[in-house]
Amino acid sequence: MPQNHEYTDKSYKTPRLLLWVLIFMVTTMAGCSSERADDISAPDPVQKLISSLTLNPSATVSAVLPSTTSTPPTTPSITATTSSSPITVTPSITASITPSISASPTTSMPSIPPTASTPPITIAPSITPTASAPPVTQGPNAGYLIAIDPGHQGRGNSEQEPIGPGADESKAKVASGTQGVSTKVPEYELTLLVAFRLRDQLTARGYQVIMIRESHDVDISNRERAERATEAGADILVRLHANGSESSDAAGITTLCPSAGNPYIPHLYEPSRTLSESVQAALITATAARDRGITEADNMSGINWATIPVTIVEMGFMTNQTEDELMQTEDYQQKLVEGMANGIDEYFALASEKASSAEALLKGYPF
Repeated sequence: MPQNHEYTDKSYKTPRLLLWVLIFMVTTMAGCSSERADDISAPDPVQKLISSLTLNPSATVSAVLPSTTSTPPTTPSITATTSSSPITVTPSITASITPSISASPTTSMPSIPPTASTPPITIAPSITPTASAPPVTQGPNAGYLIAIDPGHQGRGNSEQEPIGPGADESKAKVASGTQGVSTKVPEYELTLLVAFRLRDQLTARGYQVIMIRESHDVDISNRERAERATEAGADILVRLHANGSESSDAAGITTLCPSAGNPYIPHLYEPSRTLSESVQAALITATAARDRGITEADNMSGINWATIPVTIVEMGFMTNQTEDELMQTEDYQQKLVEGMANGIDEYFALASEKASSAEALLKGYPF
């Protein structure tokens, strides 16, 4: 039948047409991808490695652990060996990787410049004076050095010494002094006790003080006492004593100094007289004791060997019961000390007033 033959022929041709169309499309696509032919013919080594591992799970891999040296990371070396049947790939991987020691694998820590060290703390220096430094004093009395000589000592020395420089006359180096008619306290004990109080009072007022003796167990002659005051560089010498008399009625305070005609230290008469007058007046004001005035004496070795203004203070009579007992009280001793300190203040005030200029003011002898 012609119709059936025509239908059969068309059915046969349709698949063949489709096949040709498919071939054409494949050929066209192959032409477009010819630029990648080299890439297809030379597979990526990593892909080959993955394929070999897939084909042969028993393939061995050797790797060198990362090193901590400074060499940069290198590309792994891959060696594959194949055989005809079965295909076996044995890669050998050697890697030398030097990671950066940092806070994170990808970011290195920035370098931190060293900070400045903390400056040392300066302590301000200590204010305690050293052995070589003079005591710190303030006020108008600063710089004055007072020598205090507590009269007598525990045991007298009857050896002789000249009463002054170049003198023919001599006397005992030092006596032990008198004692209280009522208290029986020796003079050398009273003078040292009052001397310590006077030292403290003068120091509190800003003066510097040197003590000629600080105990009873000494042997210092009257000449040596004057010389020690000079050697110390003192401005004045104040000698403390207590009086005695055959009369129990004798009482009162007196001070001693050289006379204007003293053969040994005539140049010290005026300043010594001024010092004695200042101390005498202040003592009478402080104690209300009987004023016996100023006594000028040229036979006292403790005065004649002096080279600075000097006074001897006779604080009272130990042969008078009332004054003996009074001088042993703390209250009366304090009055004596304040009176002497006030007199010393007055002396230096007068010295400053009489000085015509600072250059004319001679230390220790300002008149």
